[in-house]
Amino acid sequence: MHIGKLVSMIEKGIITGKIAKSIADLMVLHPLKDPEEILRENPDFQPIDATTQIDPLVDQVLAAHPQSIRDYHAGKGRAFDFLVGQVMKLCKGKASPNIVNELLSNKLKKLS
Repeated sequence: MHIGKLVSMIEKGIITGKIAKSIADLMVLHPLKDPEEILRENPDFQPIDATTQIDPLVDQVLAAHPQSIRDYHAGKGRAFDFLVGQVMKLCKGKASPNIVNELLSNKLKKLS
């Protein structure tokens, strides 16, 4: 039952896959504990979904990787994936991937 709820939390975008793995680890240690309760109890598991928090991270990554920007504009799709990965690394996997993708895509369009 709790596994189903955890999967549902991922599908609804409440948590990222990385956060889900951490919650699952704690669920093994505390099998009767609800995943939502584990999420509430651990501030480190709170996803970052505010654009205002993610936007500076995207700017930081773009400033640090001008070659990846050039590669992206040259049609290399892997450059975009690399940049997304760098943002996720900065936020320790807590950012909403959808928001990261949207912000990054919009900023790259402006840089073309």
